Formats: sequence, C-alpha cells, structure tokens
Amino acid sequence: MNPIIKNILRLGVALGLLYWLVVSDRLDVGRFLALQFSLPLLCVFVGQLAMLIITLLRWQILLRPHGIYLKFFETIHLGFMGYFANIFVPGSLGIEAIRFYHLSKCENLSSRKSLILSSIIMDRSAGLLGLMLIAPISGGLLLFMNGGQKNLEYLLWFSVLLLLVSVAGLALICSRRGFQKLPFLKRINAVANFALAMQSYRNHFSTLAVSLLLSILGHVCVIFAAYFSFMTFGSLVGPLVVSCVMPFVILSRVVPLTPLGLGVSDTVGSEIFSLFDAVQGAEVVMLMRAAVILLSSFGVFFYFKKFKPELVSFQQKTNGKEK
Repeated sequence: MNPIIKNILRLGVALGLLYWLVVSDRLDVGRFLALQFSLPLLCVFVGQLAMLIITLLRWQILLRPHGIYLKFFETIHLGFMGYFANIFVPGSLGIEAIRFYHLSKCENLSSRKSLILSSIIMDRSAGLLGLMLIAPISGGLLLFMNGGQKNLEYLLWFSVLLLLVSVAGLALICSRRGFQKLPFLKRINAVANFALAMQSYRNHFSTLAVSLLLSILGHVCVIFAAYFSFMTFGSLVGPLVVSCVMPFVILSRVVPLTPLGLGVSDTVGSEIFSLFDAVQGAEVVMLMRAAVILLSSFGVFFYFKKFKPELVSFQQKTNGKEK
C-alpha cells in the first residue's frame, strides 16, 4: 500500500478514536486546554524527561559490549534527534532508524552495522520485558491489599500470561533446539534478528541485567509522571493502580498503528482506568503525550549540529581478536 495512504488511514483511525472519546464524555478537551502551571504539572515533565534520558543511557550501556563507546552528550544528541523524528512516525521506528543510520555512517563503524542493530533490538527487548514485569508485580500487591476485585484479577492474570508467553518465546528463540524443532522461525526476519542479537550478548549477562534495571527505572518514571498527571486534573489515584494500568497504556502506544499511539493509548487508558473508578484516564494519557512531544521537539536543534563520526570510538575487547 502507498505510504501516503497508510499515513492517512492511521490519522483517520486516531481522529476517529479521539472523536469517540469526546462524544462519549470520556475525554474533556476543554479541561485539558485549560491547564495552568502547577507543581504536579512540573513533576509530569520531570518524570517524562527522566524516562527519555534513562532510555538513552540504557542503549549507551548496550553498545559497550561491542566496543562502541558514546559519550553522554553524544548519546543525547543521537537520541533526541530520534525522539523528534518519532513524533511523526508510528511506534518507536523513528528513534531506532535515526540511531542506526547516523551511527552506522561513522567511518570506523560502517562494517559493524549488525552489532549496532543488535544493540537496538536488545534495547527494545529490555524495555518491553521491564514493562511486563511491573504490571503483574504491582497488580499482585494491589490484589493482596484490596482483594475481591474481579476486574483486577482478570487484569493480573492477563499480565501474568503475557509475561509467561514472552519469557517462553524468549527462551525458545535463544535455544538452538527451538530453531531445530521449528525451522520456519528462521524465515521470520524479526525472530532471526533477535536471535542473532541475543547471541552477541551471550557472555554479557551483567550488561543485560543493568539494562533491564534501567528499563524498570524508566517505566517507574512514567508511572511517577502519570500519578502527578492525575493530581494535575485534581484527582488522586493510588500509585499501585497507576503502576498496574500504565504498562498496558505504554504497550498500546508501542503498536505502530498511529503516531505516538494517538487515540489508541487514550482509549486504553480511559477504559482500564475506569475499572478502578479513575475517570480521567484519557486526559492523563493526553497530558503525558503532550509532555513527551514538547520535550522531544527540542531534538530539532540537534539537527543543526552534525553528528561527527570522529566523536565515536571503536575499541576491540575480545582478547586481542577482532570480532
């Protein structure tokens, strides 16, 4: 299908969902536009900024096992260029494409594209796994403290099932027997690329552990921002409820259906938060998206300064042997 037609259809889906939220009184646009500066609103921006920076540091750490060492501000440079592009591209494809393109252009890294790609794949995987760990843990604590809620039980079991399926799939892809018993997996590019990425990190467990911890920390920052988003609208929703629901909202935003999950994540937030009598889920998601867009828009300034190849150093650390 023509890319222009695809983008028009995606925009149509987003606008259609937003229209439905408005006419069904699930989204009060007027209240959102009438927001004024307050301490909770500042906390929303602080939480979202912390999440953006932690995400970039996670990728910086995942590059190191391959001998690619980026300085902090070089990582910020590439990352915010990607964040700006991501405003206009569905899913997280914008930031990943920018990082891969500019880093692989470096003269001493031009032959290491597979390593750069593996770091990006592992970065995305660590982010998703950290996200899926938060939902069942917070849901379990919430159920323990407030038992007897059927909706919470269903949500908890769904999050546990999602985590188990993900871990099982991960184990299958990482095992050699998985490809022997299911040879068709090799013909799926995404699965094959992920398997290669995992092999490149096979002897770097500590790096993977740190990246997973950073992933959890980044998502905690998003939960922090969501908690204060509710406060911005004059509501007080428990942190465990927010931490139980937000992973599903974030997952819906990752799906490359609309830019930044516009309309999709708002609907998911509205419907799931309403199960816990939090009626401003759509406004909260919209406020958090607005914060990310505003912060990401500063990435346009990084396009005026070229990312120079000599800023990136490549070091061999494989017992003197070239990888």
